[in-house]
Amino acid sequence: MRHRLHIPAIIILFGVYLLSGCRSSGTTESAATSEGAKATTVEVAHPELFPKDDGYVCALFYGAEILGSLDDCGCPRHPEGGLIWRMGYTRAFAERSPDVPVLQVDLGYFFSDRRDRQGRLYPYVEKGNEWVLKAYDKMNFTAANLTAHDLPYAERLLERKTYRKAAREMPMLTRFISANVHARRRGYVSPPPFLIHHVTGRRLPQGATLRIGFVGLTEPPETSVSPAFTIDDPLTAARRVIPKLRAQCDMLVVLAYLPPATVERLARDVAGIDLILDAYKFRKERDAVRINRTTIAYARYQTRSLGEVLIYVDERGRPTDLRTRMVRLDEAVPWDKEAEKLVDAAVEEIDLVKEEYVRKHRGSQTLPLTPTPWK
Repeated sequence: MRHRLHIPAIIILFGVYLLSGCRSSGTTESAATSEGAKATTVEVAHPELFPKDDGYVCALFYGAEILGSLDDCGCPRHPEGGLIWRMGYTRAFAERSPDVPVLQVDLGYFFSDRRDRQGRLYPYVEKGNEWVLKAYDKMNFTAANLTAHDLPYAERLLERKTYRKAAREMPMLTRFISANVHARRRGYVSPPPFLIHHVTGRRLPQGATLRIGFVGLTEPPETSVSPAFTIDDPLTAARRVIPKLRAQCDMLVVLAYLPPATVERLARDVAGIDLILDAYKFRKERDAVRINRTTIAYARYQTRSLGEVLIYVDERGRPTDLRTRMVRLDEAVPWDKEAEKLVDAAVEEIDLVKEEYVRKHRGSQTLPLTPTPWK
């Protein structure tokens, strides 16, 4: 998390800034671009960050477990992650390859589920979650896997009486997916089990469209996290849903929040999956593996590294190959000013709510159990 500076410190840092040069900024027009960012230019200080452009037709970027925070991980010595570096990298990538569509997905635990002793989400946690939804909508994320960790906040967004209006104002709500999360009460809307994104672009054969299907799966919790929703067995749900999706798409991607053993069983037992992107609090980067015809790639905790998937097709526009790698999100990555404005506004508003909450509850049993409740 970037900390606020007092005026003398700002003056000193500004002098250092003039002597040493500024951090690069980056945006580009892509499938993940906000309208306000289109006029921003990109200055790439580290071109070696980017893959060789060898004919890929689409790029898919994935992360997970931001826990209601758009900011970086907050590590004082080497901060990583955060929306500013994520968008800085992906937009600079797209500007280097302007004819390549860029898709953004989240594998889950994007909302925080931190609650007080009465089981209620802290007000500043709710505010942080609200900003995550705003950001994903503004940055036009393609899909987000709704997990058990996301439900304590998401259930209010899925109330039937307000859902249509909210979805018109915030289309990202319609892109929350899960094949094994279902509403058990009539007053709530179940997330769709999957969605299909149609990719077009100059690198595809003329008139061709690449249909990428995304299905969401989450691990069931030991105890219920929402009285309005139930979470089924993910493998049972996959066997039911994936054959239906496979018939409708050219490439099938599972967004998973599952233990590695479950993911490996999924790849062995359920045919038709091209790619599984999995998150499960992996604090170190894990190498991608291949089981049968399925590639499994893993996300790093808090999206401290950004997952990158490059997709290749044949002369008919059908997928032939994909390549995965991780990009460390740190100070070597271009700095996105559009995302910075959004993150700064979020941090300022969340801090105000947090300060007010602490002031009202000082000395009570509802205060946070740890000194960093937002994370």
